[in-house]
Amino acid sequence: LRAWIRRSVKTLKISDGQAILPYDERAKRVLTSLLIEHEVFGDGVKLPLSWFKVLLACLKPFSDQMLEGDDIFSAVEKLSGIPQRDKAGSFIGARMGRPEKAAQREMSPPVNVLFPIAEAGGSSRDLMAAAREGRKVAVELAARKCGRCNTITWRERCQECGLPTTLIGRCAECGLELEYSEEATCPRCGGKVSYSRKFVVNVGEELYRALKRLSEQAPSRLKGVKGLNSVAKIPELLEKGVLRAKYGLYIYKDGTIRFDSTNAPLTHFTPRQIGVSVEKLRELGYTHDVHGRRLESPDQVLELKPQDIVIPRKAAEHLVKVSKFIDDLLVKLAGMEPFYRMKSIEDVVGKLIVALSPHTYAGVVGRVIGFTDALACFAHPIFHAAKRRDCDGDEDSIMLLLDPLINFSRLYLPGRVGGRMDTPLLITVVIDPGEVDEQAHNLDVLDRIPLEFYRLAERGAHISKLSGKIPTIKTLLREGKPLRIGYTHPQSSLAAHPVESSYKRYGSMLEKILGQLKLAEKIASVDEHFVAEKMVETHLLSDILGNMRAFFLQGFRCKRCGARYRRPPLTNSCVSCGGEVTQTVFRGAVEKYVELVEKVLLKKIKSRYLAERINLALENIMNVFEAERKEQSSLEEFLGG
Repeated sequence: LRAWIRRSVKTLKISDGQAILPYDERAKRVLTSLLIEHEVFGDGVKLPLSWFKVLLACLKPFSDQMLEGDDIFSAVEKLSGIPQRDKAGSFIGARMGRPEKAAQREMSPPVNVLFPIAEAGGSSRDLMAAAREGRKVAVELAARKCGRCNTITWRERCQECGLPTTLIGRCAECGLELEYSEEATCPRCGGKVSYSRKFVVNVGEELYRALKRLSEQAPSRLKGVKGLNSVAKIPELLEKGVLRAKYGLYIYKDGTIRFDSTNAPLTHFTPRQIGVSVEKLRELGYTHDVHGRRLESPDQVLELKPQDIVIPRKAAEHLVKVSKFIDDLLVKLAGMEPFYRMKSIEDVVGKLIVALSPHTYAGVVGRVIGFTDALACFAHPIFHAAKRRDCDGDEDSIMLLLDPLINFSRLYLPGRVGGRMDTPLLITVVIDPGEVDEQAHNLDVLDRIPLEFYRLAERGAHISKLSGKIPTIKTLLREGKPLRIGYTHPQSSLAAHPVESSYKRYGSMLEKILGQLKLAEKIASVDEHFVAEKMVETHLLSDILGNMRAFFLQGFRCKRCGARYRRPPLTNSCVSCGGEVTQTVFRGAVEKYVELVEKVLLKKIKSRYLAERINLALENIMNVFEAERKEQSSLEEFLGG
């Protein structure tokens, strides 16, 4: 660069804040390596004048002094007299754990209502299809008893008397009849108590009653379940399913409607960043900014309250639909006034939600104060920690508060081990910052990082050297001070970068892998051959071999009733219902990555051992399916006659 600048001085031009120098291939590579902003045009190179002045000051191109030193930093520092620092003293590698997400949670297949219809309604358990077919289904449902006429029914009200019914159980050993208890053990003999019986349900009649009660049109589809996994096997009211289907809503195993999104920490924001007016934020308690000035401008910085959250716009649109479902439920089923009355996402601001992490059973109440275009839910680190999360990009769910309060029931939960996980059995209303996970307590609260921190970091000093020098949330809690957090780097937007990663935009795995290889080829610090080998070794090859094994060990199933067979019947028809029996693993699953590995990745693999493994796997697949293509036309041909 010194020589290039020295040679170019005679033709150097300064125009519009740009230094224009003649193009030089070696100089261009150095500028790129140093990440110095520049633009190549024709036979010249443009540099911002500010950058050009930095080069003049650091490199002294017109000085006769030579570049000398133990390394480039000491050499430039000695030449210029200006202290030089590495842009980044340490580098760490990272890989994507999971892509960003903001979407309604759906079970597989999606469910509108926890109402069993066995095999009726096809694979999606569509109650509308079952009703059109006039199906009556025999299903396991809760046994309930009328206190007046002793009628046994599955309904919450006796059809004979109109009185509420009581859930009852019967001991399988001694026949003792008793009311429901979570202890499914007979108190007399210790036998197992069953709270359900077989009932025959006319799907069409039940739907007719539900639609008549709601005064609603029949939905095009209404998806139920094959059977109930709970101990008591209590079904939901069909009316709830009809109203959910009306708004395109689906439920989780506990009867609640969830919206899943990636967690992201946030401590400060401006009204403009979250798309909410100054007036509305004042109503929510944000009256002054971080400097104590009255909130007047959409660009003033505010400190986020620990239980306030900023949600994706997609989540806000979802919550509006949930609110309409709940209002319909209150009006048409309970005879009450609507509660939410939402019309647009602006009405979501100020509403309470319950946030819940998987593998826990304690939700946390939060308040929506704004929106983001990012596919993430922004919340205070204390809030994420209260959900037993460590703010590292995990995925949690949110529910509009009234939904779990009205529609959740522990009686819906599966009776198996772990059935209560990821359910709002408990709800934390007010967070105590001192009781959350300690990892959140390590967050620093400074608005300016001391110079000593950077000097210690440059020397690679142990973190203990900073003990007591940088206050954290733990410091504030220990000293009994208010929970006020500073910030060091102001941002103009919460979603300034692409809000959706290429990984999500690309549809097929082929597109994803080709995109990754293309990126690897562009990045100088990445070896695309190593990337290709790792992709094959850790994912694709094991997937190909695993699918090959599954293909040979597969079972078979009936397309109509779902019955499974280790070996297919000779008639190729289900012995239960006469439906067609089909494979569970198909050729396409085995071959889906073959072309990708063979035509793209194999060319980039340098390891001979790995290449041989790939070739052997591909050869085995080709031999198997080539043999499958050949048809035996006669016994003579088989015998070689």
